[in-house]
Amino acid sequence: MAKSRDKTDTEALKKRNDELAHELATLRRKLASEEKELVQVLITLDEKAQDVLRPHRDFDLTLSAALSQAFSAAKNVLRGAIPYITPGGYPDFSSLIGLALDSPARIDLLFRYPEGDSSVELMERLVRLYAEELGAGKVRLRYLGAPGRSGLHAKVVICDDTFAIVSSANWTGYSLSSNAEAGIGTHSKRAINMLSAWFDFTYANALSWETVKESLTDNE
Repeated sequence: MAKSRDKTDTEALKKRNDELAHELATLRRKLASEEKELVQVLITLDEKAQDVLRPHRDFDLTLSAALSQAFSAAKNVLRGAIPYITPGGYPDFSSLIGLALDSPARIDLLFRYPEGDSSVELMERLVRLYAEELGAGKVRLRYLGAPGRSGLHAKVVICDDTFAIVSSANWTGYSLSSNAEAGIGTHSKRAINMLSAWFDFTYANALSWETVKESLTDNE
């Protein structure tokens, strides 16, 4: 009788363990699915490398596609931090900004303090190109740093406090198609709130273009 009872208890315990294992596996799948919705892995590699990786692919979008989605989807405020733009990358930068200009969103851009003639010339060109939008408050520009201290290295985009991208890539065709770059896109409310707070604080303590021009003149 005791042996029979022990056997019954063992079978019941095994059954319960199997049920718990099944519940745990289901929970893990659910969490993995939710995590995938909150966080996206974004990469940029050359075409050959992407062909090699594609069969083993666990990334979600290219950085280029993710940036295009963020710039075109903004409805309220698009925040962007980018250290600098280059003469060769200017058309790609303008194309991204153009996506947001067609939306109702305000565009807040944070650059590092421009140093060197080419950097200053590009910023002057930017101010001329978007003079109407700057005047209307559609586009706002700020510059972080001071002469000899550029101050900004982050590459961040925040779209309407609903999606954010943090990556290693500058917003140029070369960076987004040829360089080996990586980043994270997230819908996590906590992460976006922290990034937005960082951006707003940094932006508020950065310089206007008028102040930058005055300091450049003073240092000539």
